[in-house]
Amino acid sequence: MAPTHKDTLTELQTSKESLSTELKELKSQRAKARIEKVDFVQADRITEVAAALEELDEAIDLAQKYVAAEETRALAAAKAEHAERRIMAAETTTIQYLEAISELENATSHLRAALIRVQAEIPKLSSVLTDVTGSNDIPLLNRDNWEKRMYGRMAQVLADYFSPLHAHRWPRSDIENWDLRWPEEERKNVLSVIAAPLMLIREEIENFRASASQE
Repeated sequence: MAPTHKDTLTELQTSKESLSTELKELKSQRAKARIEKVDFVQADRITEVAAALEELDEAIDLAQKYVAAEETRALAAAKAEHAERRIMAAETTTIQYLEAISELENATSHLRAALIRVQAEIPKLSSVLTDVTGSNDIPLLNRDNWEKRMYGRMAQVLADYFSPLHAHRWPRSDIENWDLRWPEEERKNVLSVIAAPLMLIREEIENFRASASQE
């Protein structure tokens, strides 16, 4: 793997540090030689090191520019990637949100279909209950009462996720007496209306059969 400009800059700076230390030591030795009035035999080395340091300074200056350019390009690339991730996140999240809205739409269509079916069954059940009880007044299936029960049920399930329904929740004391299964709750309601009349009808059936069996 080829070295980067940053690697090269580090090498140049390390070389400069080493040569600077050497130059400082050579100058110290030269000063000591002058004080002691002896020959200093490494004058050429001082010249070489000084020249090398000058070249290193030029190289370091250029390498720093290269590194700065590399860092600028890298930063631009990182910003571009970050921007792409933001776009992707926005698009993905939007798609997921719209899919959820589609599910809500489908669920609402299913709810509408279920309500239509239930409302079609109510008159049939009302007719049967009227026949069984002998009464034309069946409060259980009165539209206002039925809608109040079902709306309360739906509000209880959905209110935490759809705040306008909060106001339509039933009192907790009533909710605690509900069967969690809607059909079972309605079964109890229907049986509360027809249990006694059905018992009488069964007694009549037994009486009729007893009479029919007599010779």
